[in-house]
Amino acid sequence: MATIIVEDGSIVSGANSYATEAEFNSYCSDRDITVTTSNGDVSELLIKAMDYFDQQPFKGIKYLETQPLQFPRADFYIDGYLIDTDSIPKLVKDAQITIGVSIMQGNNPLASIDRATKREKVDVLEIEYADNAAPDTILRSISNIMRKLVVSSSSGNSFSLLRA
Repeated sequence: MATIIVEDGSIVSGANSYATEAEFNSYCSDRDITVTTSNGDVSELLIKAMDYFDQQPFKGIKYLETQPLQFPRADFYIDGYLIDTDSIPKLVKDAQITIGVSIMQGNNPLASIDRATKREKVDVLEIEYADNAAPDTILRSISNIMRKLVVSSSSGNSFSLLRA
């Protein structure tokens, strides 16, 4: 069982999570999601979720170069509002938990991607995927919650324009 050390915005030494196990369980309870431990206990799910979450190209910049995680951040806005550099936004916690829930349900965003199947036949059962089908499962719950946190990759050069 892994030990969770929660980053609360004060740059906690050795931090490995933004959310607690209790927050994970409460999030699941509020959404009628049954917490199963077949893919690891809650602390392991949160740490695995951090493996994916903390690799994203977040908006703003790390508050301190030496901090263990990507948050807190400076020049970081959500919905046009500047987020304090001494706090962890609820959206960040919810994103980590959403990724953890996806992993718990068998959809790990860090898992290897197998070759796309064009045709597969077993006895009378046949499967053929469309030519333009995604090579892996698209986890809309993760992409939707991450949209406000990460830099858009829709163009080659991304930057933020802020008016004073």
